[in-house]
Amino acid sequence: MSEDYVLYYWDDLAGRGEFIRLMFEETGQPYKEVGNDEDIQKMYSTEQKEGFPNFAPPILKKGKHCRIKLIVFICICIYYQQRSFSDSGRSV
Repeated sequence: MSEDYVLYYWDDLAGRGEFIRLMFEETGQPYKEVGNDEDIQKMYSTEQKEGFPNFAPPILKKGKHCRIKLIVFICICIYYQQRSFSDSGRSV
């Protein structure tokens, strides 16, 4: 289910993260937001060591291994996740 979505984006910076927040709000999917610099830097260093370089947040993490890093792909993921629940008659 979608409660394991974690959005990594700076707390005090509007912009690219707003599109993702709006998608979550519109679809009603729960998510956790991590926005402090220390946690974002930790995510970056872990990603670098694993061979998945990042340039800038936002990063959407789902589960243990799925990380999506481009806004358009994050929004598509949220949309299709919501759509699959809606089409099956289940609620998110």
